[in-house]
Amino acid sequence: MNNIKQTVAKIVPLYRAWANLSQEEFAKKCGIHRATIVQLESNPIKTRYSTIASIAHCLQNEQIYFNETDNVFTISFTKKEGNNDADGMGTKGG
Repeated sequence: MNNIKQTVAKIVPLYRAWANLSQEEFAKKCGIHRATIVQLESNPIKTRYSTIASIAHCLQNEQIYFNETDNVFTISFTKKEGNNDADGMGTKGG
């Protein structure tokens, strides 16, 4: 199960860079505290599964592709068709 945490810990900073989001901005989008993102990125083992679920929900409108060759991950992000949100996160204005 820790592999899930470690995988998410690898995805989050890459996604944030792709989406040009700070830790604070990403945390706000996901409805969690910035300190939680810091912890995830630095020590994923201590991260709660409820946090992983929140991040997964936050990224549900994104397509994330994985390719593992010789233990090297290639991760790419694309917006799903029909996702016309300005921030690409699938959030609704309000």
